[in-house]
Amino acid sequence: MNITLSNDANNPKKCYITYKIGGTGFKMLQCDEKRSLMGSKVMSMMPPFAMFITGGLSFYANVLGAPKSSSYWCPWGLLSHPKWNKDPNSFVAEECTLKFISETVQEKN
Repeated sequence: MNITLSNDANNPKKCYITYKIGGTGFKMLQCDEKRSLMGSKVMSMMPPFAMFITGGLSFYANVLGAPKSSSYWCPWGLLSHPKWNKDPNSFVAEECTLKFISETVQEKN
């Protein structure tokens, strides 16, 4: 986590806290609305945490870059229902990689 005090453009005697949180492919920038006096110091301790995204299959498909898809397609591999319903040793599945998801999103935008 990266915490900084940023000058308030509207009041030179005040500042506000800005912090960046990031992980594997996830980044978030947050600016605190509360203003502090210039020269303030920040003391912070962030406990480790895990983030879980929950939702229905439609939401999950949107997260994976496949909006308006159906349960006919496997969400982890590029397989149709008849293929992913077979014995896993009978085929080699192409992975649904981050690169594939990114390219799919770019094509749809």
